[in-house]
Amino acid sequence: MTKRNRHGKLLSATILTGATVATLAAAAGASAQDAGTDDSPERPAACDPADLHLEASPELPEENIVIVSVTRAAGDGPECAIDRIPTVTFANLDGSAEAVPPTESAPYALSPGESAHAAIRTAPAMDDDGVEVVQFMTVGAAPDHEGTVFFAEELDMADPGIYVYEPITTWWQTSQDEALQELFDNLP
Repeated sequence: MTKRNRHGKLLSATILTGATVATLAAAAGASAQDAGTDDSPERPAACDPADLHLEASPELPEENIVIVSVTRAAGDGPECAIDRIPTVTFANLDGSAEAVPPTESAPYALSPGESAHAAIRTAPAMDDDGVEVVQFMTVGAAPDHEGTVFFAEELDMADPGIYVYEPITTWWQTSQDEALQELFDNLP
């Protein structure tokens, strides 16, 4: 596009579309990474869900508390990343457990053979108004993982099922005791 200024001289202007700007920004970012700048730490690649094993165990079923653990398969190789918050959903209910303390998604690195643990409280009390009862919950190590289904019976919550009301989960911790302490420290 060409225009003339108020003195009649030609001016040239370049119009950049949003896509062009995004492409240029991505290229600039790639160039910075290629140059090895220190302003963006290298993050481990995402863990393959097939290399992860999830378990859940009833910790205090009478208080609706469950411990979940994720273990990366043993072997060689660099660290890989899961999300620092487990993704916990309940049967056909909308939403997922909220993180305590509140946080945003971020990577949590696991070395081969390493485990991480989180504590989940599915409901504050079984007699609260609005409590739902479901027969299973699903836990994933990252939002894009399919997750593992755990039935109420496995969690000692079979009669009548898993109580769900404003569920919360801790971030992944290095031990089950740390996960429980984090939960108790952050109970609303």
